Parts: sequence; C-alpha cells; structure tokens
Amino acid sequence: MALRRATMPDSVLQVVANLVAIGLERARAQDLAQEVEAARQSEQLRTTLIDAVAHEFKKPLTLIKAATTSLLAMSILFCQSALPAMAFDKRLMKLDTRQLLDNALKYASAETAIEIGAQVADGLLSVELTDYGKGIPAEEQLRIFDGFYRSP
Repeated sequence: MALRRATMPDSVLQVVANLVAIGLERARAQDLAQEVEAARQSEQLRTTLIDAVAHEFKKPLTLIKAATTSLLAMSILFCQSALPAMAFDKRLMKLDTRQLLDNALKYASAETAIEIGAQVADGLLSVELTDYGKGIPAEEQLRIFDGFYRSP
C-alpha cells in the first residue's frame, strides 16, 4: 500500500494497513465458507442419491423376501397319488403357475393357507390352486378372463 503526498504518522498508516488486512482476511473467509457450503450441498446431494438408489435396489429384494417367506410359511405342496408323465408346454405352464401364485399371494391374507393340488381324470391333468382370500364378487366372475380387466 502506498500513499502519495500524504503526511501521516506511521501509526495511522499502520492502522489503515491493518484494516486492509482484516478486509482481505474476511474476503478469504467468505470464499472458504462458500466452498465449504458447496461441498456440504454436494455431499448432501450424493447422500440423497445413494439413498434413493439403495431404496430402489431394496424394494424388489423386499418383495422377493416377502414372497419367499410367504411360500415357506405355507403348508408343504403334495399330491395324493403319483401323477403320470404328461407332455405340456413348460414355458406356458410356468407362466400360468406364476400368475396364479402371484395373485393368490397378493389377494389372500398372510395368515391363510394357499393350497395347490393336481389330479388326473379322463387323461387330463388338472392343477388347482386355492387361496382363502375374500374372493371375486359373483357379478365380476364372468369378466376375470377379459384382457386387462381388474376388479376394483
């Protein structure tokens, strides 16, 4: 810092220099505070993002765990007699069985059993799945095989 044509005592110049130094330190402190705040916000955003991603991973795992627990809590799936070997479309049979089990698990209460049985009569294999949910109202039963129909 320099002053021209000023006749001031050294003590006044020292005070002015100290005030300028204090101003510079405040400016540096404000810059540092802004950097710290930006870092804090960045960390908060990162934490929020990680929590959201973790939640999205946990959600399907929770559903799988709940379904598995329900299946394990059910009575053990058995037939009264041995079934003969039969030809069927494995992909369609798996799809049909999965849909029936999904619906039974979705609409029956956790405390009730889900029974699966199979029998052969007149050369036809019949698979039956019974849950003890509240059921489908009689007036809607005719529509259960309509594409995309869902009971309210």
